[in-house]
Parts: sequence; structure tokens; C-alpha cells
Amino acid sequence: MLQSYLEEIRRNLGSGAATDETSFYTPLENLLDAVGEDLEPPIDCVMQLKDAGAGNPDGGLFRMDQIPETRAPLFDDGGDIPKPERGATEAKAPTEGLDDLQGSDQVEKYLEEYGGISRIVRLFS
Repeated sequence: MLQSYLEEIRRNLGSGAATDETSFYTPLENLLDAVGEDLEPPIDCVMQLKDAGAGNPDGGLFRMDQIPETRAPLFDDGGDIPKPERGATEAKAPTEGLDDLQGSDQVEKYLEEYGGISRIVRLFS
């Protein structure tokens, strides 16, 4: 798992075309999904969440039963936005200090909106 994640990061960095943050969302989502499969209950990571009232976290950790098998509807039906029961993720480049982020208004809003379970993930780049 971790080796695959690091290989994806290395490949993205080696391209010379990767952004500091969003280019690494897919490897991060793949890693969190692989880890989440073995948890009880299983967890699924969804990146680039809609605003559910506290801004747009980079990702969310949902119980598998929160997400329909078909992941339907394909298009927004205007219904309620589910909140990730296992927390929101905020990914930052390693050059950004986590100490400043942890006490930020952004993280405080996420903690309040997503039930006090927030995870801050630092990208390896």
C-alpha cells in the first residue's frame, strides 16, 4: 500500500508538471481507500467534497454504507449532502507547517461541521 502510494507520488513529482497539492489527491485517495478496506466498518475516501456548511475539505472519510453501491445518482439530485462520518481530510504540501493549520479557522470550521473528527494529512512531495 504505502509503496504504491510513494511510487505514485514519485511519478507525479518526476513529471515536473504536478501542482503542490491537487496532483497528489488521487494517490492519497488510493492509499486511504486501501487502508479503509481493512477497517471495521470499512471506510471509503472521497476527495474534493462539496460544501456542507464549512467550506470544501480536500476529502472525507465515509463509512461504506454511507455511499450507495451504484454511487447514483450520477448527477446532483439537490438532496442533502452526506457528511463523512469518519472525518474530513485536509491535504497540504510538506512545505506548509501543520502547526499553523491545526489552529486555523479552516480546521475549526471542519471540526465543528464534521462532528469533531478531523484528520490533517501532509502530502509527501
